[in-house]
Amino acid sequence: MIVRRFFIKTSFIFLTLALVSTSCKKEPPKCYDPANPDCENYDPCYGVEKLSAAFVMEDVAITNDSGTQYIAEDSIFRGTDINFRSTYTGIEFKHTWYVGSQVLNGWQVSRSFFKVARPTTITIRHVLEYPPDTACFPEDDGIDSVSQTFYLIEYWDELATFGTFRVANESSTDSFDFRIRKILSDGSRAPYGAWGTNTIFLNFNNNQDSIANLISYFAVNTVGFIEGIDPDYPSGKMVVNPTTKEVKLEFSIKNQSFIQKGRKLK
Repeated sequence: MIVRRFFIKTSFIFLTLALVSTSCKKEPPKCYDPANPDCENYDPCYGVEKLSAAFVMEDVAITNDSGTQYIAEDSIFRGTDINFRSTYTGIEFKHTWYVGSQVLNGWQVSRSFFKVARPTTITIRHVLEYPPDTACFPEDDGIDSVSQTFYLIEYWDELATFGTFRVANESSTDSFDFRIRKILSDGSRAPYGAWGTNTIFLNFNNNQDSIANLISYFAVNTVGFIEGIDPDYPSGKMVVNPTTKEVKLEFSIKNQSFIQKGRKLK
């Protein structure tokens, strides 16, 4: 009888401990990440975007020091050479470009608009054919078409990289204004493509002097490459955000390096 009571008492204790242990054990956190295959709400199409024929437009600048530069621009171009490229380059993709009366193929094409009358806007159409993703997009027919328009400048100063700028050295709060102009021999604003033009730097690096010779300036809308013939003249790059008007210069002159930041005034 005593043994039986001991057995019952012992069993009761173990059962109680087991219940307490089970009640204290935390359940693993539930997973709600649709990108995680282990989660209950996993969606294989989560974050998947339908392919688009949207393309990159690049102004092509050829500099003395850096060679050919492809600068992605939004809508304002010089038009000497413009490169149009898709982000899809595989053999499974077919690209058709409509540039005026021309029909071109390939994942990227380049064209010169140097002889086009200005100012003007031009529209380029790109048709992309690709293997459709009917699992995520049941109505996907494997074809997308996009038209993009850009503006060709009439005068150099229509580029964001010309004008008046207010900047300060990175380690200073003292700002100063300088100006970059493209002018004809009579001092008037220079049309794009005109001969006999000069690029003038006024108060560059706050030196209160003008630099007109012995320096080259290769400018597209958002980036300007500054190249001097020797260390006494500036060499570097200026980047301008046409939307926010923010500007950043990185250059060297007389064996000193500078980083200047500020904004475009006009």
